[in-house]
Amino acid sequence: MWYPNIVPTRRIRISIMIFLISCFFIISPLVILYTAGYRYDRDTHRIKETGVITIDVEPRDAVVSLNDVVIDQRLPIHLQNRAPGIYKLAVSREGYIPWSMPIEVTSKQTTYINNTSLYKDVLPTFEYSTPKEKISTFLSADAQFVVTSLQKEGTLKELLLYDITKDEETIVWRGSSLLPLELSWSPYAPIFKFFVTRENETIVEIIDARAPTVVATYITDTSMHDMQWSEARKDTLYAQSGDILYALAGGSRNPLEAVTSSYHWYVDNAQDIWTIDPTGTVFKNYEQVQSFDSIHDTYTIVGVTERYVLIKTPQQEIKILWLDSGKSTTLAADNVFRMQDPDEPPGWIVWSPWEIYKLDDSGTQTLITRTNKVLYDVEWAPVYKSLIFVFEGGSIVGFHPQYRTSQLLFEHANAWVNDISVNPKSTYILFQSSLNNKEGIYKREL
Repeated sequence: MWYPNIVPTRRIRISIMIFLISCFFIISPLVILYTAGYRYDRDTHRIKETGVITIDVEPRDAVVSLNDVVIDQRLPIHLQNRAPGIYKLAVSREGYIPWSMPIEVTSKQTTYINNTSLYKDVLPTFEYSTPKEKISTFLSADAQFVVTSLQKEGTLKELLLYDITKDEETIVWRGSSLLPLELSWSPYAPIFKFFVTRENETIVEIIDARAPTVVATYITDTSMHDMQWSEARKDTLYAQSGDILYALAGGSRNPLEAVTSSYHWYVDNAQDIWTIDPTGTVFKNYEQVQSFDSIHDTYTIVGVTERYVLIKTPQQEIKILWLDSGKSTTLAADNVFRMQDPDEPPGWIVWSPWEIYKLDDSGTQTLITRTNKVLYDVEWAPVYKSLIFVFEGGSIVGFHPQYRTSQLLFEHANAWVNDISVNPKSTYILFQSSLNNKEGIYKREL
């Protein structure tokens, strides 16, 4: 093969060497910066260090995209060296409601998207038709049982228990009562109580829905309406009769302490008894703890922690009485329930028709969100780490507090929704409604 006889001059050789050396000193730092996670920001014309995005949601075979570009990876996804800025994250899967939100990537930080799942895109199913002669219907807190109070002839009443899981209906009580059976479920276990009113006595009946053939009966005076379900002893109901506080469980009635009938009381998980006298003085087992001003005499003690006493007033307010300072904080809300999620800090959800707060046992208060629609009910879905909202008019919405995103789960023209409850494993919700002239209990898979 013939090669041209070209010999570069010394000037050309020096020029090539200078060019290559210049390229080395220019390109090498750029390569090093790039591999170290730095990127050029066209908006600010500066070099910034990149961030990381970690995405881990359910179901694991969902499709994830950033800025409308599908990421060809299976969840969980770990994306390194992402330029700082705002990205549009979208997660979708057939049979589920798509979920999207803007996320921000910052330099030298990891943006986590986890602790959430897609909701199934399904319609509610009709599970149970409530009898026409019903007085009222009550759903258990675990969304497994339904109790229906029926009016029979004269003063005759009847209670029907329906098991959602087994699809079984059972008559658990039948008898005479002058008044409708005042019934309530424990928020901590599938156990319910009800009052039977007769001419000379009032009877408190307690039934465990898991063993409905066993009915615990307690005959008491007509004043035993100040009661509290135990969070720690889930089968126990505390009740005051006269000046004695009792623990009702397993058919036994065990006296705890004598209490002043005009004092409001609360039994904590250690079975210490808290009371507040008419002057606003707080006692623990009759030892003074703190004094407060301006406490209405018709309040209810909702809960007690090491830092505060939580009370509900008739002015549609929740007051936090701080035990260390003697001061109080008022939340404009009249609904409260205990958070039962081992993965979340223990505390309370406090809500009004317009606002929802989180109050930790440590005393941390967080305004979760405000709404422009009237709230009818609020529940917590542990698996989804989200709140379930029921709005006036019957729409049901899943709201994720961490990401502040909402998804419509149910809406039907001219439908109403009552007594919603969430399965502890967040697999479904139950609610009472009437759709297409079919009134009863509906189930919506999550």
